Amino acid sequence: MFPHLCEAWQPQDSVPQETLSQRDEFLIEIYANFVYVRMGSDDPDSSSNPHISPTTYKPFRHSRDHLIRDATSWSTISSMLSQVNVPYHVQPLMIRKIHEAARSIANASVNKDLRTLPMVVSIRVVQEVPGETLPVPEVQAELMSVHASGSGAASWSSIQALEKVKVGGGSEEKCVICLDRIMVGSEAVRMPCLHNYHEECIVNWLQRSNLCPLCRFPMPM
Repeated sequence: MFPHLCEAWQPQDSVPQETLSQRDEFLIEIYANFVYVRMGSDDPDSSSNPHISPTTYKPFRHSRDHLIRDATSWSTISSMLSQVNVPYHVQPLMIRKIHEAARSIANASVNKDLRTLPMVVSIRVVQEVPGETLPVPEVQAELMSVHASGSGAASWSSIQALEKVKVGGGSEEKCVICLDRIMVGSEAVRMPCLHNYHEECIVNWLQRSNLCPLCRFPMPM
């Protein structure tokens, strides 16, 4: 089975054509490939002859702060990945890699005079498909439909109604959005699915996606 891959870097000798941006931003170019391998096949060579979809390309422009700040980077990057149909369950590692690359590029001394920072992201997503029952193109279309659904913002009233709790117990929790600790004794926001997050993190997230980052529980839209 091929592994999922995500690489992010600043292209060499590449300066964005639009250099008169009024804000510090990233120009992110995402290239995504989807590899489909038949599941349950007795053929030992089945994984060596996968179906590879045409490359999906999509450019994005985002404020530099949105990709660098811990509270907003997760939701911003997840939104981009969802728009190129990357499944939620494989996004966390990719989000961390893209976030780390963005910070490195933004902090590089050679980029100090650039308003627009270019970044290329190359992604490979591997999916097992029931090749005996569905032709691969149908499976690909179905997966794209599923991945694209449920990615709208949660309603503001549902966000405001979220429960605020004081974190107790003998161990600290981790907010999976910013990857920082939720300190014992501090206040957190609890989703209806009982997952806890920093308030700023989950509010930013739900303004882009109505799904819980951990279990995909859907909030009202």
